[in-house]
Amino acid sequence: MRTLWAGGLALLLLSCSSTPPAVACNAGETLCGGSCARLNVDDRNCGGCGTSCAAGTACANAACHPKSCGAAACDPSSVCFEDTCTDKACVGVVCPTGLSCSQGTCVCASGRLTCTGACVDPLTNEENCGGCGAPCGADTTCVQGACLPDDCPQEDCDPLSVCYQGACVEAACVGVVCAGGQVCQGGLCGCAPKDTVCGGQCVDPKTSDAHCGACDVGCDATSRCAAGACLPAECPSQTCDPLSVCYQGSCVEAACVGVVCGGGQLCSAGVCTCPAGRTLCDGACVDLLGSNAHCGRCGTTCASGQACASGTCVGNTCPVGQTPCAGGCADTAIDPAHCGACGAACGFGRNCVGGACECPPGLTLCGTACVNLATDAVNCGRCARPCGAGTCSGGVCQCPAGQTSCDGTCVSLGTDAMNCGMCNRACPTGQLCALGTCACPPGQSLCGGQCIPTTADNLNCGACNNVCPSGLSCSNSGCVAPFTCQTNYNTPPADCAAFPITLANCGQPTTTTTEGPFTGVLASSGQRAVVPLTVGPAELVRVTATLLGSGGGTSHRIGYLTDAGVELDSSTGVTSSSSPTIKALERRGNLLSCAHPAGFQVANTFGSNLSYSLQVEHLATNGRMNVGGLSPMSPTALRTNTAGRTCDQVCGTLTRECTDTLQTFSVVIPAGKAALFNYAAISGVPGGTGSVYYLYALETNGNSICELVRNQLVNDGLWHFWQARLVNNTSQTQTVVVQPTNTWGGDLSDQFQLSVAVEP
Repeated sequence: MRTLWAGGLALLLLSCSSTPPAVACNAGETLCGGSCARLNVDDRNCGGCGTSCAAGTACANAACHPKSCGAAACDPSSVCFEDTCTDKACVGVVCPTGLSCSQGTCVCASGRLTCTGACVDPLTNEENCGGCGAPCGADTTCVQGACLPDDCPQEDCDPLSVCYQGACVEAACVGVVCAGGQVCQGGLCGCAPKDTVCGGQCVDPKTSDAHCGACDVGCDATSRCAAGACLPAECPSQTCDPLSVCYQGSCVEAACVGVVCGGGQLCSAGVCTCPAGRTLCDGACVDLLGSNAHCGRCGTTCASGQACASGTCVGNTCPVGQTPCAGGCADTAIDPAHCGACGAACGFGRNCVGGACECPPGLTLCGTACVNLATDAVNCGRCARPCGAGTCSGGVCQCPAGQTSCDGTCVSLGTDAMNCGMCNRACPTGQLCALGTCACPPGQSLCGGQCIPTTADNLNCGACNNVCPSGLSCSNSGCVAPFTCQTNYNTPPADCAAFPITLANCGQPTTTTTEGPFTGVLASSGQRAVVPLTVGPAELVRVTATLLGSGGGTSHRIGYLTDAGVELDSSTGVTSSSSPTIKALERRGNLLSCAHPAGFQVANTFGSNLSYSLQVEHLATNGRMNVGGLSPMSPTALRTNTAGRTCDQVCGTLTRECTDTLQTFSVVIPAGKAALFNYAAISGVPGGTGSVYYLYALETNGNSICELVRNQLVNDGLWHFWQARLVNNTSQTQTVVVQPTNTWGGDLSDQFQLSVAVEP
């Protein structure tokens, strides 16, 4: 009893005390004015008690940061840090390689998995290929999350390649699809080593008729490009196919001129390959069905006393001195089809002598032909030593006036980059020989031992080591902004029918099909009927509803629905029994499913026996309506006319019922040229809330270039027109994305039209 009384007295004294109890803060918190605060993220106590962040900013890592990055607002748990919306808890957190910050903690970066305590890439990790605990077996490599063989059945791949779809492919290029003549190397698409960039395109100067030997050096109508020179398209006594030229008196595939193949290979499309039915093994084309040294597979040798038949080593049943080969027994000492071994064919006019292929006496095999080295101007004295414009006599090139013999080949010392000024003095890579002196090509300068196009190099703009500041590009030897946006433009090209904008180009809706009538009776309030509709994005659908009530009248509600059953628009009213109510509602197809009509609804909202009859009309729209892409990363390419430049007009809806309607289109602007834009929009009904229209210009990665049309409020139900011009200041062809959009307001009749013309 005494203990309870003492405890009660203590509580009474404590409650009467004027000193408040001490506040205990958790770890990482600080007591500020009687409350615990986390100084690293508290907007009212940022970095110190009483230090508040200004409006539009928030606290992260004990400092105030903006809540928006430019026009993009960050979510409530993030701030703008280093131009990116970043989780407050991750501001200032630096994670080791392979990890990224999430809620203040370093975790495996996106796309990686935590397997046995380590971050791994399931696309390339040999022990966890495609998922944790899925190791690749012997002789396989993990590529794109799948274990692929290191070698193909008929081909050994190099250490950086795997067998993919039956062929050796560089591992980094598996699944990579390149366009525009580019090839994949190291996982990136680019020009092949043999190609040169001419006018922004990858071309092979050895075979390109428009860029033969060098950019912009074209062949005339009577010749084609082969080995970097314009050769006749026809031989005097032979008509060549479209892919061949006349070379040394015969039609030869253009890509194969100058290509020397060995081991029984033939040239096709510039590549040495074995004839059909033969495989390249150890540098020679062999028949895997009958080769004792390569039976069924390269390197599979039949044992003594065996022979290869149909790709399998079997016992020798042929007469003494003969060997079983595909098709029967053969004497490999004299058989030109099986010379020295089954499947080792001589070819090229050679004979089989003592199991070895030999040219007839006095001739030597050079590539695919037996030639006389004493007189052959392409193989003078030895194989692959051409005399050029000279002749071959006694195995020595006889050079014409103005040329010199260097190692037996006639060359011009004034222009030959391998013999510039004197024999065997080669110019460094990238330099040309002019008047016997090595120099950079016109428009390039020698910077750090390399020829650099200083007219367009950001690191050497106009002069060596002159670096353009961030955001600027080198063009015509000067650092300029990549693009210039203008609200006015020059006189439009007369040859572009789509420019200036013509509203009629999008056409007036024309009825194509009709459906119905769809009839029925809704007996009581709450009943409804839905007629499914199939409407294309470029279609207009018109439903005419004839309604008749009963008694004192029936209330109705009609309108369109999405495929999810969400009401797009509606009309209500009261229908009497004495005269029908007739209403016509139109709706245009949309690229967005949340704004696209998929059905028409009739509902009885009050009364009984609401009779309905629905007549559906489908109307097609001429011109290009609603054809844009829905993302800057997947735009629709605007078309080109016969001049090869953009010249197009598109039309579309700009309703904004579930999200901003974003249609995107790509425009290719050549170096130094400009794209002209006419933009028109019509909004709603007169007196409505109106809509705000923009026309954005974006980079292909979605980054903003500029606003070609901005903040244009329209609410009078009339078409409004704007003009703009986008100049490509760079020396490279640029692809940009334009995006008409409605950012506020909007109703069913909002539409846009866009005409684009690239200046000639």
